[in-house]
Amino acid sequence: MRKFYLLFVTLLFLAFNTNAIIAQEQKSVFDDWSKYQKSMERFNSLADFHNEILVFKLLQFTAPYGGGYFETFLNNDGTSHSARITTRAKQATRRATLSKLQVKEINQKLSEFISKGYSRNLQPQDGKLYSAFVFYDGKNYLRFNFIGEIPNELQEVIDFLNVEYEKSEKLRVEAYFNETKLLKEKYGDWVEKPGIIRPTSSGSGDFFNSNRNSTISVNGVQHLGKDKYLAEMPLYYALVFHPQARVISVSSGKGNRSDDPIWTKGIGWVLNDSYKIERKFFITHDAINGTITTEGKTYKLTEGNFLVVRMNKHWKPKITQLKVHLEKEPDIRSILERFKKELGDETLELP
Repeated sequence: MRKFYLLFVTLLFLAFNTNAIIAQEQKSVFDDWSKYQKSMERFNSLADFHNEILVFKLLQFTAPYGGGYFETFLNNDGTSHSARITTRAKQATRRATLSKLQVKEINQKLSEFISKGYSRNLQPQDGKLYSAFVFYDGKNYLRFNFIGEIPNELQEVIDFLNVEYEKSEKLRVEAYFNETKLLKEKYGDWVEKPGIIRPTSSGSGDFFNSNRNSTISVNGVQHLGKDKYLAEMPLYYALVFHPQARVISVSSGKGNRSDDPIWTKGIGWVLNDSYKIERKFFITHDAINGTITTEGKTYKLTEGNFLVVRMNKHWKPKITQLKVHLEKEPDIRSILERFKKELGDETLELP
């Protein structure tokens, strides 16, 4: 009995120490990553990275570097944005799309600017603004560093972009209120109708293994009247079988709004090593009529909110509506088990 007791104590001690070692290793990895995020090595890698359509980008912070910086960039397709980047999020993003002529003028101005020659090796000085400027001169991407205020020529470009951001934001706000008015005129107070289930969130992507099975899902809340709502519930789940390809969430080109009863969600597939999406599939939900529509056919959700979509080798879908209706949001494994049961397919596995 004493031997058994000693063995038990020994095993318990080993288990405790093993867990402590694992926890310590995990903490060490986290601490190392946290330090790296706030290091100049990390900042320099972010500054030096660029896509093939970049005209210029400007990264700025007040030294010492703590992991956050301000970024402004312009691509040759006219897209430009400015934002504050932290170790956790992108904040206060502003956007604008410039004309080809505007991009050309900025390119010319910056080409003349860098021809004057500036230091490329300056290091941050505590308490002072540090700027990393990256520009494509037609042959190579060049980086210049500045301490304190940036040169006037570069500041003029940033000031011009700030004006364009303000114009773009004003147009966006005007368009939003105009669309709000049109939606009100078209659908009335549909959100306030008792029984209506209004979409609130959605998701898509790889759900099962081998990059050959994906899902599209949308959740919503049901209005009971007098500002009372049921907890979030699933509107529908779609399991998509497809030839092997990388899955990417895609937009229909029309943003989903909380005051719009029509929501469209989709997925796309990249078939080779490029980032070009070559195949797309969409499902549109109609909150007023309680239906979903895809590939020209409409399904009533009261008859089941599970869809199975099977893409053949030519990416033509065959769609089946399962007579299954979930009213409470299950976890991933519960959804998997339900699909397994309905399809009689025990080979479906989580990744």
